Amino acid sequence: MDTNHQKIDNTFSRIMNEINKFEKAFQPGGKLEQAIMEIGGDSSSLSSIALALSEASNAVREGKQDALDHIDYPE
Repeated sequence: MDTNHQKIDNTFSRIMNEINKFEKAFQPGGKLEQAIMEIGGDSSSLSSIALALSEASNAVREGKQDALDHIDYPE
């Protein structure tokens, strides 16, 4: 794997990992929702935020495939 390929792969992977962390944080029923409910806040937007993050993760995954899938590696 050459240097540019590794940099691209690492960047996409790092971003996907971060998005996945945020997606988990915004899941209904999680700690964030519990904290919001404890202070009397409205947590109704959490599921739409989690969905948007899921869609962003899918877009990044597709972008990674578009960027790298054309490369053939010897086995």
